Amino acid sequence: MRLLTQLCVLAALVAAALPAAPAEAKTTRGPCLVGTTRPRCDVQRGTAAPSADDGDTIDVHLDGTPRGAYAHVRLTGVQAMELTDYRRKTGECHAHEATRRVDGLLRAGRRRVRLAVQNPASVSRRRPLRSLAVKVRGRYVDVGKTLIAEGQALWLPNPVETHENRLYAAASRRARAAGRGLFDPVYCGGGFQPGIGIQLWVNADPAGADVYHLDAETVTVRNLDPVQGLDLSGWWVRDSGLRRFTFPPGTVVAPGQVISVHVGRGTSTPTDLFWGLRKAVFDNPGTDALKGRGDGAYLFDPEGDVRASMIYPCRGSRCTDPLRGVVGIEAHPRGAEYVKLVNQGAQPVGLLGYRLRYRHRTYALGGDAVLAPGGELRVEIGDPTGRPPGRRWWDLVTPALRNAGGAVRLETFDDIPVGCSAWGDGSCE
Repeated sequence: MRLLTQLCVLAALVAAALPAAPAEAKTTRGPCLVGTTRPRCDVQRGTAAPSADDGDTIDVHLDGTPRGAYAHVRLTGVQAMELTDYRRKTGECHAHEATRRVDGLLRAGRRRVRLAVQNPASVSRRRPLRSLAVKVRGRYVDVGKTLIAEGQALWLPNPVETHENRLYAAASRRARAAGRGLFDPVYCGGGFQPGIGIQLWVNADPAGADVYHLDAETVTVRNLDPVQGLDLSGWWVRDSGLRRFTFPPGTVVAPGQVISVHVGRGTSTPTDLFWGLRKAVFDNPGTDALKGRGDGAYLFDPEGDVRASMIYPCRGSRCTDPLRGVVGIEAHPRGAEYVKLVNQGAQPVGLLGYRLRYRHRTYALGGDAVLAPGGELRVEIGDPTGRPPGRRWWDLVTPALRNAGGAVRLETFDDIPVGCSAWGDGSCE
C-alpha cells in the first residue's frame, strides 16, 4: 500500500513537471466575407498587436491561446509595397501609406479582429494566410478590400483562398480607373515623363504548356505618344507577387512603337527583352469563373508610380472593347481550315494585344496584324512546317476544328470578348 502511494505521488510530480498541452484558438464556422452566405470558412477572433508589421501583415493574439502568444498573420488577396526599415516604417513609395492605413483600421476597430480561411493549412512563407475584418461603429470592414479599393495595395489572387478574388479584382480595377493610390501617376514625384501615354498588356496564357513556351509569355509596352520617345531606363514590370524585371539603361521605345519582355530566356534586341526565368510568372485564369483566378501586370516608373497596367480577366458589363462589332470573325471548319477576320469599320484597326481562342488553345495576333477599312486577315490552321512562307499559321493538329460544332473567339488578352463565330452545335454564349 505504501509502494502504491509512493508511485501515485511520483506520477503526480512527473505530470506537474511536463508542459501543458498548448491551448488552441477558438474556431467557429461562418461566411468567409461578412455580409455574404457562401462560401463558408473557419473563423477566429483575436486582438491585434498595437501596430501592423507592414501593409499586409499583422500580429494577432487569438482568443483561446496563452497570453503573450501572437500569430504572425498574412492578409489574403493583398500585396502591399515593401518596407525596408520595419522599425521606422519606411521603404518603397506607398509602403508606409499602406501600413499606416492598416494601423488606422485596427485602431478604429479597437484592435479586435475577425480572421477567416477556407483551408486552415493556407500559409504564405510559413505565416497563416487569412482574410481580415474589423468592426467599426457596429459594422465589419474588410481590411483587404479597403486597401485595394483605395489603391494602397495590389490584388494578389489566391488559387485556394478564392472567396475574395472576384471582389478584390473588381475593386482594383475601380481604383485604377479613378487613379487612386498606386495608380496616381504623379503621387511619388511625377518626374518621369508624366504626360506621355502608355499602354500595357500581358500574354499570360500562350498556346501550349507554359513551361515549354516561356518565350511566348510576354509583357508588351506601347508608347502612345506620336512624337516623344519613352525612356524606360530603370522602370520595372512586375506581376502581383514580388517578381520584377527592371529595364536596362538606354531602353527607349520610339513614338508609336512597342517593346516586349519575354519571361523565358533568349537574346535581347532593342524591341524584345528576356526576363531569363525558368518558370511562368503570370497566373492563368483557368476555366472556373467562380474561383475568380487571374493576375495583373504593372509598369512602375523609378519613383514607384504605376504608369500602366492590365488586371485580368476582365468580366462584367463594364468590360468592353472598342473593336467589338467592328472586327468580324468567320471560322471555316471544313476542308482547308482557317479563320478570317474582317474590318467592318471606316478606320484602320491594329490587332496587337488580341488573340484567337478555340477551346483552350490560343493564337496571339502580332503588331503586323493591321486591317484597312474592309480589309481581311486570314489565319490558316495546321502545322506550319513545310508550308508556303508569308502566311499566318495557327499551329494546331489538323483537323482541329470539330465539324459537328464549335466556336472560335476573338478576344483581348484580359479576356474581353470582341467577336465570335460558331457552327453546328457550338455556341458563343
